Amino acid sequence: ERGDYDEALHHYTAAASVYERQGDEALLGRVYNNIGLVAWRMADLDRADECFRRSLLLLRPLGQPRLQGNILNNLGLVWEGRGDLGKAEQLYQEAIEVLGEAGDLYYMANAVANLGDVREAQGDLSAALRLHRQALELRLQLSHRRGEVGSRVALCRSLLGSGQLEEASAQGELALSIARE
Repeated sequence: ERGDYDEALHHYTAAASVYERQGDEALLGRVYNNIGLVAWRMADLDRADECFRRSLLLLRPLGQPRLQGNILNNLGLVWEGRGDLGKAEQLYQEAIEVLGEAGDLYYMANAVANLGDVREAQGDLSAALRLHRQALELRLQLSHRRGEVGSRVALCRSLLGSGQLEEASAQGELALSIARE
């Protein structure tokens, strides 16, 4: 697995060099986002943060709100990984706003789900449940089955934490059934 990440970084870095020479800020911004995602997966949060910020700086002037919202969500993952839930919460909320204005329900569902995870980690199970239900509704609208499974698992976890065992069991069973499809 580590070799796959190293290979991905090699290719993305080479692409970044090409796009930089060509002056293609749109593609350069996208590739920095991809490098940031690989770095985040490798738990290199400083590099991920740097790449996501660089990507955002390149793409904001180009007026690409869908990508900007996605990158804000990715930055939230970095800060959540660092344990700064307040900063992660702020970034997820900003991502939700930008993605909502852009009409991008797919990435908005991801940011809503991530905000639900933060609220759960903060001990606010009521807000976590509301957000996980909202993310589930968005994913159902999109017929996004894999995302639906993730939302149902997160909802199950929050329901368990709040003592709602019967509904937690039902959500867990649904998630398992869909995952087996």
